[in-house]
Amino acid sequence: MEFELAPTISVQTGMFCAMIAPGELVLPALTNPDNGRYLFLYLTGTTSVILPALAKHPGNMEVRRAVSPGQLAAEIRTARHSILFVEHDPSLYAIEEDAASVAHALKEASEGAVVVLYAPDADPWFDLIISCADQVIYFREPPVPPRDTLRRAYPSRKLTGTGKGQSTLEGFLAGGS
Repeated sequence: MEFELAPTISVQTGMFCAMIAPGELVLPALTNPDNGRYLFLYLTGTTSVILPALAKHPGNMEVRRAVSPGQLAAEIRTARHSILFVEHDPSLYAIEEDAASVAHALKEASEGAVVVLYAPDADPWFDLIISCADQVIYFREPPVPPRDTLRRAYPSRKLTGTGKGQSTLEGFLAGGS
C-alpha cells in the first residue's frame, strides 16, 4: 500500500516516515478520498495544528488523542490500521525515555502499516524520535526578503548598434564575414 504525502512523495507499507512541513501541505494528503478505502488512524497529543483545519474526516479515519507518551505508545502498539498518522506534540514529553518509547512503537507499527510522524516544526523531542525513522522529509518555506528592504530597479541597458531589433542568423552571418 502507498500513502501520498504530496505530489511525487509517497510512503510505502513497512516504512516509518517523519515529516516536517507546513500544515497546508499536509491537509490535502489527509483529506484525499482515496484514503477512505483504508483504515486510517490519526493520533495526536493534547494540542493539534491540523485537527482544527480538518473540516471533514475522510472515509474510515479515526481520530484519537493521547495525554501522555505512555498512552501514545500504547495506542500505536494496539493500532490495527493500514495508515497511522501521528501528529507530534512536544508538550507530552518530559524525559528522553518517553520519546524513545514512542519512537520504538512507531518503528514496530511500520512493519505492517504506513506510519507517518508529522510536525510543523522540529524540536529536540522530534529529533530524538526520528532517530528510528526510515525516511525524513523536510519541507521549508522559500526565503522571502523582508518588506523593509529596498528593491533596486536596474534600468535596462541599451547596447550600441542594436537599434534595428532582432535579426536572423543569415543576417548575422552575412554581416560578420
